[in-house]
Amino acid sequence: QGQDPDAERPIEDYTQCIRLDPKNSVYFNSRGLSLMRIGKLDAALGDFNQNLSLEPKSATGHYVRAILRRERKDPAGALADINKAIDLNPRESHHYEFRGHIAYDRQAWKEALADYRKACEKKPDRPSARIRVWLARCRLGERDAATAELSAYVAEHKDLHPWYRNIADFLCGEKTEDAFLAHPLSENEVEARE
Repeated sequence: QGQDPDAERPIEDYTQCIRLDPKNSVYFNSRGLSLMRIGKLDAALGDFNQNLSLEPKSATGHYVRAILRRERKDPAGALADINKAIDLNPRESHHYEFRGHIAYDRQAWKEALADYRKACEKKPDRPSARIRVWLARCRLGERDAATAELSAYVAEHKDLHPWYRNIADFLCGEKTEDAFLAHPLSENEVEARE
């Protein structure tokens, strides 16, 4: 895609590492992530597949391949991989949150809500999942209750990252659209300004 001239450098570095140690699954996973970042999805899938052939019980390997499969519009493959990641490591909150995204994509609001709640249960201070709970509850017609729940969460978490606070304040009606849009639009943008 050509946006960053240095984007290919990690791919070259990991390729060299793979030449030196072709049985190290981490190199395939890392190169796959680098390939994914620049939009080379087929090549990334090949690396993720190789990673999992070397480490079939890698929850992380199944998780990252699930992300790629969702991006490639393969919801069945993404769901199979995220379910495998959950089976291998049921403690990871982001696995449940991601499975919630897959359910949300197909408008299965109750399934999405259950997974977002599970992510919150596994990691109570996960603001992205809290915001997704709000979205799923709104889709289920529970906007007032969802807003009360999210407002309570924000009130309890005074140290909430400014990016998440901005989103939550907007969703709860505490900020106007103009005030919301005046705030940095990404977590990385917030970090760059601080």
